[in-house]
Amino acid sequence: MAINSNFSIYEPEAWVEVYLANQYPSRPMVEKAVTNVAGANVEGLVASRNKSVNITRAVKPTAAPTAYTGSYSFSDPDADEQTLTINKHYYEGFKIDKADQRFALPDLVQQHMVPKLHNLIDKINADVKAEALKFEAAFADKGTDATVMDDADLREARRILKSRKFAADGYMAVISPDAEADLTGLNLFHQANTRGSADIQLSGSMGSAFGFDFYVDSLGSTHTAATVTDATVAADEAIGQTVITIDDGSGSAATVSLAEGDVIYFGTASGADDYYVVLSQSGTELTLKEPLRKAVANNAAINPVDIQASSTASNEFFYDPQAISLVTAVMESVDSGNGGVRRAAGFEPSNRVNYTLSVQETMSGANILLEVLYGTKLFYADRGIRYIRGVEAKS
Repeated sequence: MAINSNFSIYEPEAWVEVYLANQYPSRPMVEKAVTNVAGANVEGLVASRNKSVNITRAVKPTAAPTAYTGSYSFSDPDADEQTLTINKHYYEGFKIDKADQRFALPDLVQQHMVPKLHNLIDKINADVKAEALKFEAAFADKGTDATVMDDADLREARRILKSRKFAADGYMAVISPDAEADLTGLNLFHQANTRGSADIQLSGSMGSAFGFDFYVDSLGSTHTAATVTDATVAADEAIGQTVITIDDGSGSAATVSLAEGDVIYFGTASGADDYYVVLSQSGTELTLKEPLRKAVANNAAINPVDIQASSTASNEFFYDPQAISLVTAVMESVDSGNGGVRRAAGFEPSNRVNYTLSVQETMSGANILLEVLYGTKLFYADRGIRYIRGVEAKS
C-alpha cells in the first residue's frame, strides 16, 4: 500500500511497509540458513511458541547391497527424523511520545525501528553461530597461538571436507573481518578477475575461491579456549576410537570442564588436522565427534587449542548452508479492540527474518513492540568445519 509522511503511527502495517525502504547489512549465517519440511520451505511459518518442526534426513545404509538369489527381501527406509523446536522468544520495545510525532513516519522508522530490529537479528545470529560450533571437525595452526589465515588454510578446509566429510562447490565460508584482512592481502583474491570476477576489486565482495562462496560477518565469532586442569589419556587408544578413557594421570578422575563444541588435541600433536571437537565428557570418559585419526598413547595430555589467555581468537566457518536450520515465526494476531493493541507481521528481506510489530496507543503517544519467535538447530554436523584463527603471524 502507498504510504505518505502523514500516515498514522498507530497503524502497524505502515511501520512494516515503510521499513522495506531501509537497507541494513545481512548476517550471512542467518540469511542462508534454511529449513525444508517435505520439500516445502517454512521460512514464513506462523507458529505458537514451542511448536516442533520434524525434519526427515535420508541416511545411507550401512549394509552392502543384497545379491539376488531368486527372490527379493525388503527393509524399512533408512531415515533419521529430527526435531527443531521454535522456543526462543526475544523482543525490543520503545516509546513514541507526542514530541516524536512531529517527525514523519519514515524518520521514526529509521531512527527507532531499524536499530531495534537489527539488534534482535544480531541475537539470532549469535544463536546460529552457537549451533555452528557443533560441527564435527575443526582445525588450527599449531604454535604459541593459532595463527592468521592464508590460502593454505583454505586448501586444508577443502581437503578435510572432501576426504572424510562431504563437500561440493557452493559451500559457504563465513569469516571475521580479521580473516578477511588476511585473505584480501593474497594474490588469490587480488587476481580474482582472472577467474571471471573482479568483484573484490570493484565492490569489496569476497567472491569465490576453492569452491567456497565467501561472506564476511562484521560481528565475527569469538573462540574461547576450553578448560583443562589435570586430564590425561588413561590407556592406549587405537585409531577409530571415539570414546576415550581419561584420568588425572594418577588413576583418579580427571579435572576437566569440556562442553560440546570445544576443541582439543592430544600430547604434542603439531599437525593442522590433529584437532578434535568434543561431544561430551565426564571425569573418566571423553567422547569425540570424530574417530581418532592417529593412535594416542597412555598418559598423553589432553590440551585445549592453545590460544593465549590474552588473545582474542575467532572461529571461521566452512560449511553447507543446508546444514543449519532456522525458523522464524510471527505471533498470533490481536484484535484491534484488545486494549488498543494492533499487530502486523513483518519480513526483514536482507536476513529473511519474520517478526511481529505491535502498536499500542497511550495517553502520551504509543508503545512499539518488536518480537521474534524462532528456533535454530544444526542438523548436519558432518557438513561443516571451522578454523580457529589467532593473532600471531605465521612463522
